[in-house]
Amino acid sequence: MTEYAFELNVLKTFVHHNWPQEVWDEVTTYCSVCDYDVKQDGHKPGCPVVVVSELIAKIQEALEKGDREERVACVKEARTAISRVAFNFGRCEECGLLREEGHEPWCLTGLALDALRRMEAGGVVQGYRESDWIKSMKQAAAKIGARVAMTGPGSIRIEYPSGDRYYFRDGQKHRDSGPAVIMTDGTREYWVEGKLHNPHGPAIDGPARKEHWLNGKRYA
Repeated sequence: MTEYAFELNVLKTFVHHNWPQEVWDEVTTYCSVCDYDVKQDGHKPGCPVVVVSELIAKIQEALEKGDREERVACVKEARTAISRVAFNFGRCEECGLLREEGHEPWCLTGLALDALRRMEAGGVVQGYRESDWIKSMKQAAAKIGARVAMTGPGSIRIEYPSGDRYYFRDGQKHRDSGPAVIMTDGTREYWVEGKLHNPHGPAIDGPARKEHWLNGKRYA
C-alpha cells in the first residue's frame, strides 16, 4: 500500500465532494466552496478546492521522490487553504459545529484537515479496506448520481441528489453520534447496527412522524 494512501484518498474525496457535478439531470456549475460559476468564470483565485487539487499531485510526486521537505511544504499550503474557509461565523460550513467543538466524525472538511495534520507530522494511518458491500453501494449510487464518502473503517455516507443523507457501517444503517438518516424534509432517524435506537428521544423524529424505538423495538 502506498504511503499515505488513505490520507491522499481523503483529500481527493474532499475535492470531488466540493467540485461542481451533475445532480439529477442538471449540472451544478457553482463551486460549493468559493461559490463562483466555474463554467463561466472559473474558480475564485485561491479557492481551496483548486489549491488542494493541484497540491495532491505535488504531494504524490514528493512521496515518490522521498522529498520530505517538499511534501511538508505542500501539506502546510493545503492545510492553510482549507483552514481559511473551514469556518464561517465560528461554525464549520459543512457540519455546523462550533470551532471549539471541532468537526463531526463524517465531516469531510475535518477529515481533510486531520489527514493533512498526520501527513505534516509524519504519522501514517493505514487506509480503510474497501469491502465488497462498499463497492456495491458505490456502483449503485453512481447509477443515480448519489455521492459516497468513507467516514471510518467499514463506514460510508451516501448523499442522494435530493439532499437526503444515509450513514452505513458494515452494510447496515449505523451512526455512533447523531442520526443515521437525515432527510431534507427535516426527518431524522437514529440507527445503531441496523436497528432503530435512540434512548434520548424519538428514533424517528420528523415534522409529521415521531416514533420511539430501542434496539429495533418500538415502544411509543
